[in-house]
Amino acid sequence: PDIYMPEYRMYTTVLQRYARPDNALFVAETGNRQEYARYLYPTLGHNGIGWSAFGMDYTRYSNYPLGAKHVNEETLAPFA
Repeated sequence: PDIYMPEYRMYTTVLQRYARPDNALFVAETGNRQEYARYLYPTLGHNGIGWSAFGMDYTRYSNYPLGAKHVNEETLAPFA
């Protein structure tokens, strides 16, 4: 799924609904604001096979307000 909900309860509810024996959990897109970095671990805890923050490059693209307003070293640090 593409998950752009920063609230813990909502994010993990989506993970739970997609993590099924007949469906490999892969978070194809998620926000790139700092608070989204913590969701890698719950994804792995649900046997996720992949997790990708959207817009994590230096193209100067910002997916604000779904993601970070600026992509810089400070934004990237929690994901490293």
